[in-house]
Amino acid sequence: MDYRSQIRQNLIYIQTSLQNGTHKEQKAIIHLMMEDTLQAVKDTEFTYQYNYVRETDKSHQKVFINLANKSKTKLIASLEDLRCELTGRNGNSKQALALIKKMLETNLCKNEVKNKVRNWTNTTNITVKNGLIRTSV
Repeated sequence: MDYRSQIRQNLIYIQTSLQNGTHKEQKAIIHLMMEDTLQAVKDTEFTYQYNYVRETDKSHQKVFINLANKSKTKLIASLEDLRCELTGRNGNSKQALALIKKMLETNLCKNEVKNKVRNWTNTTNITVKNGLIRTSV
């Protein structure tokens, strides 16, 4: 099982327990899931494919790397916020649900980067080469 499906599965489990109102009884399990999820995201290297036309025209690669790192950092921050909402004394379950929904809808904060990378280069009627970006955060 890859990291995205494991993270998504954990978030869906937490979302279901919040919606059912059983999150207080499952606080220990949810806490362990959040720690596991946070560690998985921090240890995982996110990758994105991008298109370029010439070998000498890879200057936009730095922009893509920065976008990918920003996306991963945003996901980590959202998970930290979610952990605070779930484990805090005055945790807000509605805020936690909103955070989970946003992370799931944005494909773990990867959609923004994919859209920018896809739309960066005009590849109509041009031979295109593929490159690979890896996060370093």
